[in-house]
Amino acid sequence: MLRNPLIAEIFYYTKEIEKWGSGIKKIYDECKANKVKVEFKNTHSGFYVIFYRPTSGSGDLDHKKKSSPLSSPLSSPLSSPLSSPLLLDMIKDNPGITARKLSEKMGITERAVKKQIAALKEKGTLVRIGNNRSGHWEIVK
Repeated sequence: MLRNPLIAEIFYYTKEIEKWGSGIKKIYDECKANKVKVEFKNTHSGFYVIFYRPTSGSGDLDHKKKSSPLSSPLSSPLSSPLSSPLLLDMIKDNPGITARKLSEKMGITERAVKKQIAALKEKGTLVRIGNNRSGHWEIVK
């Protein structure tokens, strides 16, 4: 399905793409060939792709038990229905958890965790009590 015909036409004429409408199928085929679980989700403003990677070392497609999201959707870090609640749950379980530990457990980069924390702090959902070394997080309801 062609998402934006005008942009596709411009990219085609500038030789940035060879044809349109084949990218999603190519992504799906590559993921299937490499045993990577992938989901395509439609939203009212477009779509996003979720890649799952095996956490047990196997390439098994049974993602319910053996895989975790590779990254959050492409919009903003907090638009993900997967990342922010997971981050908040981990902080609730361990208020002193570090960004490094969060990134390891969530399977995303430390920088991505810090961006999500900053956005949660800006929204007033998350507050840091104390300093970086001995402080802890509090979730504001």
